[in-house]
Amino acid sequence: MSIKICLALLCSLVLNKCEELEIPQEYIDAKSPMESQFYLRIIDSNFPGLYDNVLASIEARIAGGESTNAEKFPYQVLMYMIDKNGSNFICGGSLITYEWVLTAAHCLHGFVSIAVFLGVSDRINGPTVWSGNVTSRNQLFVHPQYIPTSHANDIALIRLEGIDAGILDNSNVATVAIPTHAEANISLIGMRGTVSGFGSTSDTNKASIDLRFVTMPIISNQQCQMTFGNFIRPTNLCMSGNGGRSVCSGDSGGPLVAEISPGEIVQVGVVSFGHKHGCTLGHPGVFTRISNYLKWIESHTGKIQRTPSSSTIGPVGGSHLDGNSAVHIVIGKIFLLLTIVTHFML
Repeated sequence: MSIKICLALLCSLVLNKCEELEIPQEYIDAKSPMESQFYLRIIDSNFPGLYDNVLASIEARIAGGESTNAEKFPYQVLMYMIDKNGSNFICGGSLITYEWVLTAAHCLHGFVSIAVFLGVSDRINGPTVWSGNVTSRNQLFVHPQYIPTSHANDIALIRLEGIDAGILDNSNVATVAIPTHAEANISLIGMRGTVSGFGSTSDTNKASIDLRFVTMPIISNQQCQMTFGNFIRPTNLCMSGNGGRSVCSGDSGGPLVAEISPGEIVQVGVVSFGHKHGCTLGHPGVFTRISNYLKWIESHTGKIQRTPSSSTIGPVGGSHLDGNSAVHIVIGKIFLLLTIVTHFML
C-alpha cells in the first residue's frame, strides 16, 4: 500500500515536501499500546543556538551512496513505526546481540506501533529473515538523560521477543561489535566511517527501496561545531558531508561503523541529526558516540562478548583518508584556527 507522509528528518521536512512511501501491508500492526510525545531537532546554522522542534518522521538519508545488500550489512535493522495519527515512518538500528537492537532515542517516541525487521535488502519486495512487533513498553529502553529538544544522549535499546540465537546462522543476519571499554578513548578523527540505511539518495528523491551505504571520513567535533555550534558535545561524533555524500546518511538510529584496528569493524556511532537545509550541501552529519554509553548499554544487555562474526563485517573502505578528504580536514582545521585568532584580536 502507498502511504503519503511528510518526511521530517534532515531533508524533505525542511523543504516542506511530501512523498509516497511504500510500506507492505503485512508490516503494519497498529495495536501496540505505546504513545508519547516525539520531537526531532534539525539545526539551522544561520541562527546559532536556535533549533526547530518538529514532529518528526525520522528519515535520514544515504545521499550519494551506493546500493548494497543485507549479506554485506547483516547487522542493519529496519523499523516501521505508526504514530497516533496513523502516519507511517521508517527508522534504522543495529543488532548488537541476537536479542538487542541499538538505535536513537528519538526513534522510540510518539508511536503506537513499532515493527522490527532483520536481514532486509529490499524493504518492499523482501525477503525478510525475521520480523516482530514491539508490543510492550518493557521492551524499550531510552537513555534516562535523553533530552528531545537538544538531542542530548540520543540513544536507546530495543529488546526483541520471540527470537533466539539461531537467527545468527543466517548469512543475512549477524551482530555488529561495539567498542570495548579499552577502545573507548581511541581517536576516530580521520578514520573512514560507513553508514547504512534505506533513506533517499538526495534531497528530492523518494526513500530508497534497497539498502544503501556511504563511506566518508570522521571529522573532529571542533570542525563540526563550525556548523552546529554548541549542539555538538563530547558525546557526539561527526562525519564529513563533502561532495554531497552527506552524513545525514542513513536512517535515524542507524549504525556508523569504522575499522578501528586492522580487521576490526566496530559500530562507533548512531545516526542522530543533520542540517535542516538538506542532505547534499556538504554539511556534516551528527551521531551519538557509543563509547560514552557502554556502561548504560551493558546495564541492560549484560556484558557483550565480541565474536569474529561481529567484528569483521561491513565494508568501510579502509581506515585511512583519501587525498581529497585529508585536504578538506586540514583546511577545516586551518579555518578553525584563523577563527579563534580573529576572535581574540577583535
